[in-house]
Amino acid sequence: MCVARISLLRGKSTEYLRAVSDAIYDGLVQFYGMPENDKFQIFEQLDPGDLIFDRYHGGGPRSDDFMLLNILGGPGASVETKQAFYSGVVMLLHERAAFALRTYLSAFNLPPKKIGPSEAVSLCRWERQQTPQARSGISA
Repeated sequence: MCVARISLLRGKSTEYLRAVSDAIYDGLVQFYGMPENDKFQIFEQLDPGDLIFDRYHGGGPRSDDFMLLNILGGPGASVETKQAFYSGVVMLLHERAAFALRTYLSAFNLPPKKIGPSEAVSLCRWERQQTPQARSGISA
């Protein structure tokens, strides 16, 4: 079982929340290998002072459409599977909820397949390559 907690600022429409929900669920099924009908999500809509985030972390800027996605649980997965999921879910959010790619920040707690040090380094490199700074050639 996988549980997704989606934290965002209050005021989004029911249609928007449904599109986000479906994109996350479909991403978990398509790219991470979660079984169908394993949809457990918590939407946490917060007042502006209750969701604090750096608007320029990783290259920014981030608008009030910022969303924090925390996924807990699920089957262990390889680095490649996690990378496919990270890319796939962002793509689905962009397509279905007109989600601006730079507003997204994730905190995944997906259990690893037993990986060695080289795979852990590979995952860190991939995550670094996905930041707007890395894509533009700006170094931190």
